[in-house]
Amino acid sequence: MNGLSEEVRGITPAQFELLIDEQGAKIHNFCKMLTKSRADADDLYQDAFLQSYKLLHRIEIHNNPSSFIITVAVRLWKSKQRKTARRMSILQQIEIPEFEIADPAPYLEDLAVKKEIADLIRKCTDELPEKMRLAILLFYSGGLTIKEIAKEMRVPEGTIKSRLNTAKRKLKERLEEYGYESY
Repeated sequence: MNGLSEEVRGITPAQFELLIDEQGAKIHNFCKMLTKSRADADDLYQDAFLQSYKLLHRIEIHNNPSSFIITVAVRLWKSKQRKTARRMSILQQIEIPEFEIADPAPYLEDLAVKKEIADLIRKCTDELPEKMRLAILLFYSGGLTIKEIAKEMRVPEGTIKSRLNTAKRKLKERLEEYGYESY
């Protein structure tokens, strides 16, 4: 070894367990927003923590460790998206009939205004171009800094700032179309 203890280079399993307890819900919510599906979010959440556990030696406890796990989740999600796209291109050549699975969650008619606005914001966010949507999710839901997002997306920080500003402007315009004025 080069003189560094394991704890200096990474976190301990006990610290990782504490991280799950403290940040698990936030990371799971991020996974739900990223995948737009509770079942996919559950899988992504579990896979992200399993992969992160294998990389304990790379997680720095004083350097926003939840952002490390969120970054792992984003990379796993992107990888799955690429695999799905490849499979879909193969399936299109084979002509297999598509089956649609209905969402089992019943629609509740008396949603609170807060939930209605959150759903509308989520819907408007989902309509954004992928690069803007990912920047918004990483910044607001993932809690990553602009610098961390730029590093993850491999673009300059100015590009991330531009994407965030454009996305916020588009979201504001869409919400105003639905009759919600800015506060």
